[in-house]
Amino acid sequence: MKVFRAAPGWPIPPRAWRPPPGWEPDPSWPAAPDGWEFWVDEPRTGKRRGLVAGGVVAAFVVGLFAGISAASDADQERSERELSALVDRQAAQLESAEGALADAQARLEVAEAAATDAQAAVAALDADRTSLALQKEQLDARALELDTLAASLSAREVAVVQQEADATASSGQSSGTAAAPAATSYANCDAARAAGAAPVYAGEPGYGRHLDRDGDGIGCE
Repeated sequence: MKVFRAAPGWPIPPRAWRPPPGWEPDPSWPAAPDGWEFWVDEPRTGKRRGLVAGGVVAAFVVGLFAGISAASDADQERSERELSALVDRQAAQLESAEGALADAQARLEVAEAAATDAQAAVAALDADRTSLALQKEQLDARALELDTLAASLSAREVAVVQQEADATASSGQSSGTAAAPAATSYANCDAARAAGAAPVYAGEPGYGRHLDRDGDGIGCE
C-alpha cells in the first residue's frame, strides 16, 4: 500500500491520509528536494512509531488546515486576478468591436452616398438620352420637310424649264410663220399691190430688183 511521505521539514501526516483535491503545501514549509518521492510503500511500523505518529497527528492536521487555508487564499487571489484580466480583455475586445462597427457604419454611409450619386447620374443620363431622342425626331422631321421642299423646288425648276422650252418652241414656230413671207416673191408690182405689200423695201420679204427699176431700194413705189 502506498502512503504519503512528507518532505523534510513538513508535518508527518497520518498513515492513511490522502491530500484532498486542490490541496497545496503551506508556503511557509520548506520546498521538497528535487526528485522527492511523495508516495512510497508503507514501511513496517512498531508501537514506538505508532506513538510517534499519533503524537504528530495534531501538528500535521493544524499544518494541513493552514496549507489548505493558504491554498484557498492563493486560489482566490489568483482567480480574482484572472477574472480581472478576463474583464479587461473583454472590455478591450468590446472597445475594438465598437470601433470596427463605427468604421463599418462610416463606410456604409459613404457607399450609400456613392449609390445615391450614381442613381442621380443614371437619371441625368436617361434625361439626356430622352432629350437627344426628341431632338433627333425633330431633326428627322425637319430633314423630311427639307427633302419635300427640295423635291418641290426641283419640280418647279422642271416646270420652269419646260415652260421656257415650250415658250422657245412657240417663239420658234411664230418666227417661222412670220418668216414665211420672206420666201414670197411677186411677179410684178400689181401682184405686190394686190397682196398689200407695196411698196416693198429692200430686205423685206418679196423684194426683188425687178420691182425696183430705179434701184433706190424701194420697189413698187
